[in-house]
Amino acid sequence: MNGLKDVSDLNGTDKINSEVCVKLTELGCCGMCSLRYYGETSAEYFRDFHKSIVDKKYSTQVLSETENPLKRPANNACVACLGMLQPPMCDKVIDKIVEAVSKEDYDNPTFNVAFTLPVSFYLRAHALLVLLADSYPDHIRTHLPLGLVTVGVKDAWKYVFTDQLAKRINKTFSNESDLKIQINIQYEDDHAEIECLLDMYPNKFNEQKIKAKKLRHLKGPTLLYSRKTVETVLTLEDRDRFARYYPIPPVVPTHAAVCNNVLFEHNCIYVAGRYNKLVRGLPQTAWLVQDQRKLETSVHELIGESVQAVTRAQGNKLIASGREDVDVRMLGSGRPFVVELMGPRHVMLSNQEIQELEIRINTHGAGRIAVHNLKIVPKSSLELLKKGEELKRKTYVAYCAARSLDRARLEEVAKKAPVTLQQKTPVRVLHRRPIATRAKVVHWMEVSDIKHCQENDTTYFKLTLNTQAGTYIKEFIHGDFGRTKPSLGDILGGVSADCLALDVQSIELDWPPA
Repeated sequence: MNGLKDVSDLNGTDKINSEVCVKLTELGCCGMCSLRYYGETSAEYFRDFHKSIVDKKYSTQVLSETENPLKRPANNACVACLGMLQPPMCDKVIDKIVEAVSKEDYDNPTFNVAFTLPVSFYLRAHALLVLLADSYPDHIRTHLPLGLVTVGVKDAWKYVFTDQLAKRINKTFSNESDLKIQINIQYEDDHAEIECLLDMYPNKFNEQKIKAKKLRHLKGPTLLYSRKTVETVLTLEDRDRFARYYPIPPVVPTHAAVCNNVLFEHNCIYVAGRYNKLVRGLPQTAWLVQDQRKLETSVHELIGESVQAVTRAQGNKLIASGREDVDVRMLGSGRPFVVELMGPRHVMLSNQEIQELEIRINTHGAGRIAVHNLKIVPKSSLELLKKGEELKRKTYVAYCAARSLDRARLEEVAKKAPVTLQQKTPVRVLHRRPIATRAKVVHWMEVSDIKHCQENDTTYFKLTLNTQAGTYIKEFIHGDFGRTKPSLGDILGGVSADCLALDVQSIELDWPPA
């Protein structure tokens, strides 16, 4: 048959390898799992099983029993994969994924798949390895030197079925895809099979049981016997203990595992831009005191709600380069920001959709906010936003008042910069920031629109200043009970100055990034 030799005609390693494959087949392994325990790693051979038989010189016995392993009828599920790599289960899994994809409507053109397997899969895999280690030690040393199967059930499934799945859902498989299809596999006898672990490793799993009870997470054996914990305790060096509690070879299953459900997980996407806050009395994020809302809305809500609706995301978060006080406007070029979208379904936004999103936000903002330069950016861009928060320079316009002030002193203010301030944590933020003294630089200052009121001997003026990021401008102007040194009052000769209103004019940060 196809020029293949019988086992009796083979010598040395070829004979051992063929005997291993025959033995696995006799034990109830499907062709795909026989390849895995043979030590095969080539995706090509998993996709073309007949080619692997010819190239690897399997025996005619293996060929006759596994000539078309994906289509051959079987009375029982495979002892290793519990039917996952066999019809009809593999077909049912694909059908279930296709149905779920059509309902969820993710437009990402790529996808990845991930599996959650019953813990009994790992016990069965280890039982087969123990059998091979005892019966064919040379095979283990040569083909499975780490005492592990190189290609797991999940990998074999991906090798064989992802192309078929990709065609049916009209997407491209990629290990780097942001869209992950999570396939949860269940096995009816899983709990009964894994209960032996508590007797096998009482110290380890009693400890897990106590820990789980403390955390109130003990809702079933699957949580107690986690895959990670089970894989940690199972080693070929301890196979005598394993053999006392678990059957070797594993029992042939009377039914296959099933696909319980299909879940989807999409990585966050990030919509960047700059916003202007055109009014006072609008916080950047929802202002809550003891869970009671103080103001109707916020910058975050006015922007985030629209972006979330367009991307059909499950949630959103505003990340901005700093924040202005609730009574401060953000004018000029606007504040750099990014909206993080959790679980988005619509991620392939066209340029036209981006433009329409800007219009939608600005309309929803109703004169309170405006956004511009929207674009989708990678997560790595957030590093620039965070660095900018520390290193950028800002320009402010402050509307100030001071009593008993000589006009000539005001006109000399520009000459006093640059000046380094020592600012203790302001009184108004002590409830949420640690006490510290920070050095901040005022790079330049200009005074304009000077007006003096004779009635109350008060001079009003506009102070434009450029400062290091993190400078408290209001505190620089009024001194904050001496916590900022020098204050504007100190610079003006010891007068008492106050900030009546404040606007942020510009934030020097190249954002969104090209």
